[in-house]
Amino acid sequence: MIRFGLLVILSVILYSCSKTQGRPGAVLPTIPTPTITDFTPDTGVVGTEVTITGFNFSPDLSANVVRFNGVIAEVKTASPNTLTVIVPADAISGRIAVTVKQRTFTSAKTFTVLKGTWLQKADFGGSARGNAVGFSIEGKAYILTGYSSAWENDLWEYDTLSDAWTKKADFPGDARERAVAFAIGKKGYIPKRIEFTITEIQDIANLAFGDIDENNEIDDYSITDNGDRNKVLATVAYAAEIYLNKYPERWIYFKGSTQERTRLYRMAIGLNLDELTLKFDIYAEQANGIIPFRKNIEVKGLLIRKKNV
Repeated sequence: MIRFGLLVILSVILYSCSKTQGRPGAVLPTIPTPTITDFTPDTGVVGTEVTITGFNFSPDLSANVVRFNGVIAEVKTASPNTLTVIVPADAISGRIAVTVKQRTFTSAKTFTVLKGTWLQKADFGGSARGNAVGFSIEGKAYILTGYSSAWENDLWEYDTLSDAWTKKADFPGDARERAVAFAIGKKGYIPKRIEFTITEIQDIANLAFGDIDENNEIDDYSITDNGDRNKVLATVAYAAEIYLNKYPERWIYFKGSTQERTRLYRMAIGLNLDELTLKFDIYAEQANGIIPFRKNIEVKGLLIRKKNV
């Protein structure tokens, strides 16, 4: 009888110490999973502050573990619905994951990590403008010409060490926009100009191109060998396209001041003939007349016009 009584007492004690585990239908307490509904911005460089919105975050900073594609980020502020974090060093583009009490949620969209940074420098010292030109010499940047409320011919120098703009002597030529090129040598720059002049023949304009001399005139016999021939020829072609877009009924006639320069024009057209003929009709002037342009033919001059006129 004594042994039976001890067994009954022991079974009552064990049952009373296991109310939830042994009772049919008992429910264990659950840990809510954090959820990301959005984050902004969705692109940025290392160090960018990102705001993550959602729910079930912890108000305790240390209880939230945020990863950018696996790289742990610093959590700056935390509330149940918002986290602000910093894009970590070595982060790469990918999804953002938030872990709270070993429960993890990964965002549906990705965060793009941008390379490099932009730093704002001193504002340009001249008037706001478009179609200006710029170059650099010995660590200093130069901006000149362009169009604001009128054509400009001022020149400004930017010093990267002092972060300051200084006005220099005005460009001595005519005020202008879309300057053709400034060749950068070891000590200076050389302005060039393109001019279109209507000839005595109706709807034919002559293209003149060259350096600007001391009288502010085009010197098409001068030679400025700064190694940018291809860039110059591309710029001339671009200017011709702009002119023909404005005056689609006109032809442009051009040739070099020497046979060698005419040959350079011919070679440039020949190298890009397939692309050019999509936009232009191109003809060659020869001693016995004008014929459609073909590669590797001798020419005295060249004529082009916009296609489908």
